[in-house]
Parts: sequence; structure tokens; C-alpha cells
Amino acid sequence: MEDFASQSLLSTTDKLGYILFKLKPIFSNILVSVIILFIGFILGKIVGRVIEKILQEIELNEFINKLIKVDIPLESFIGKTVQYIIFCIGIAFALDVLGLASFIGYVFSAIILLIIIGSFLVASKDFLPNIIAGIMIYRKKLFTVNETIEIDFCEGKVISFNLFETKLKTKSGDIIHIPNSFITQKKLVLYKNKKE
Repeated sequence: MEDFASQSLLSTTDKLGYILFKLKPIFSNILVSVIILFIGFILGKIVGRVIEKILQEIELNEFINKLIKVDIPLESFIGKTVQYIIFCIGIAFALDVLGLASFIGYVFSAIILLIIIGSFLVASKDFLPNIIAGIMIYRKKLFTVNETIEIDFCEGKVISFNLFETKLKTKSGDIIHIPNSFITQKKLVLYKNKKE
């Protein structure tokens, strides 16, 4: 009876040892992945802030503001971009240690592809109708530059038009940008001899 109990205990101990032996690489991979993530996040924060400080020292924002007359927080944007790139590299290394990099890569690729297709569809919703309307305006010669037109209670002199939009200057001097698809859908009144 004692022999059976010790054999049962021994086999249970052996089973537990075998399970721990099999789980040890998994736990060590998880631990290494967590350490890599931690280092990636810390390194990303540090490098992002250092790059932002360097760009502030060379006054990149002021230079860009003088160059193109637009206030863009480029120093912060570049610093954050570098920070997130390092975060992503750390995540990729951690996933590679866990053996999940290829699966996650496929998932991210699919998500990015869906975002690109969705963006294209949303952008083309206004883009294509305006181009088609712009071509129609050119072919039918509905109006020319310097002619005065009225569209849906908006009257002004045409100062320019292209495939996407028409610019009108009102009596008060305001510049109005009208999408070409709007022009072709509304009633257009053309005043050939009227001067602004």
C-alpha cells in the first residue's frame, strides 16, 4: 500500500515536473517579451524627447513659420513620430519572441489595406463628381473667367475655375469656392454684360 502511494506521488511529481519543463520556455519567452516592451517604451520616450529638444534648439518651428508662413508644431510632431516608431519596433520584437510576429503582421497589413481602401472611397465620393462636372463645364463652356454668374442665390464674378472648383468674387470682395458638382446641380444664371 505504501509502495502504491509513493509511486502515485512520484508519478504526480514527475507529471508536474514535465509540465513545468514544457511551460518554462513559454514563461521565459513571455518574460523576455515584457522586458523588450518595457525597454522599447522607455527608449521611445527618451529618444522622442531628445529629438524634440534638439529640434527646439535649432528652432525648426520658427524656421518653417518664416519659410511658408504657417505655424506648424513640427518639432513635437517629429519627436512623437520617432517615439511611436520605436514603440512599434519594440512591439514587433516582442511579438517575434512570442512567435506571433507573422500572424500580427498579416492582421496589421489587412487593417492598413482596409484603411487605405476606405480612405480612397471616402475621398473619391467628392473627387469624381467634381472632375466629371468640371469636364462638363469646360466642354459646354457654361461660363468663362471674368463673367458674372449666379448660382443658388450666390452672385459673383468668376476669377478662376479648374476641374474641381470655381472661384467667385462677390460684390463685397469675398472669394467663394464652389465645387463644380454643385454648379451642375443648381440653376446657373449667366450675366454676360454685367460688370462687378
